[in-house]
Amino acid sequence: MDRPSRSDRPCSPIPAYAEDIAYIIEQVGLGKVVAVGHSMDGVIVLQLAAAHPGFVAAIVMVDPPLVFSPERRAVMEAMVAATEAGNDEPRSQWIKNIFLPTSDRRLMQEVVAVMLSAPPDVAASAVRGLLEFDSPGRGCIVHSARVPSGGVPAHAASVD
Repeated sequence: MDRPSRSDRPCSPIPAYAEDIAYIIEQVGLGKVVAVGHSMDGVIVLQLAAAHPGFVAAIVMVDPPLVFSPERRAVMEAMVAATEAGNDEPRSQWIKNIFLPTSDRRLMQEVVAVMLSAPPDVAASAVRGLLEFDSPGRGCIVHSARVPSGGVPAHAASVD
């Protein structure tokens, strides 16, 4: 499923998105699912498994941003501040950096356009939510192959 871009989310959208997914799993009667998420969605499926282990048989996280170095955190915080001030250039550059130099240019331009179409407050809130999720004391930081509470098998893959 695709996650909606909504500006009515609290500062940390990750738990709210996980709750949305749990609601759909329950309403549709899917039973236990294998939840797969890329990037921020990897963090969301991790939260889903932690909050609703009865709905999740396993999770697969591809390139999840689970822990940020102080330098990376500073760059992301500066990007959020720029986005909130109406400057999309740091956000555009961050999106472009997701791609390899050999990536299809047309695809990259399409992805950049779609991601920049998110309202600035929604984009800033999403990044703040990731930073908050990673913050000390949250108890949400999980490393590859560690099983979250509830016994849901997890696997994280990164392509650094």
